[in-house]
Amino acid sequence: MTLADLLNAPTEMEFEGVTYRLREPTLLEEGEFQRWLESRAREAAGRATDLPDEDRRNLLRDVTADIASGRYAFGGEECLRALRTEVGWAKLVAIVLRDQGVSDQLAARMVNRRLREIVAVMRAEGESDPKALAEVLSRLGLPADFLSSSSNSRTPRSTAAPANSPA
Repeated sequence: MTLADLLNAPTEMEFEGVTYRLREPTLLEEGEFQRWLESRAREAAGRATDLPDEDRRNLLRDVTADIASGRYAFGGEECLRALRTEVGWAKLVAIVLRDQGVSDQLAARMVNRRLREIVAVMRAEGESDPKALAEVLSRLGLPADFLSSSSNSRTPRSTAAPANSPA
């Protein structure tokens, strides 16, 4: 399954022994995805509790203006930005496959597995043609060593107290 599979043509995808039929989202499903994006924007603004009241009101007003102007419309810039993330892709898969019993959690697992498969293919390609892989990673905005084992290591969590916290 690729995003092109989901958005461009009917295709089938097997996951955990079940075959799912992917298809383009309907207009209602596109609208649902758009409302999900708008809701996330409102929720993010609502979580900005560290801002002074006036700044928070302005932020909420800006989000409302962005929603009214169609900034989160399906196919628009924010939609495409969301579809470049695992969370956004999983949400659209969940919406499109809901009639086949796919929940948000199942869609997240499906997308995660597919992304891992894509990474495995890219790693294999990198072994046979490192320059081609570096070019693909560059086009994705990633460093050339993104898939190397050293770049996959996580930074250990700091055990020191933050500089601005009381000791």
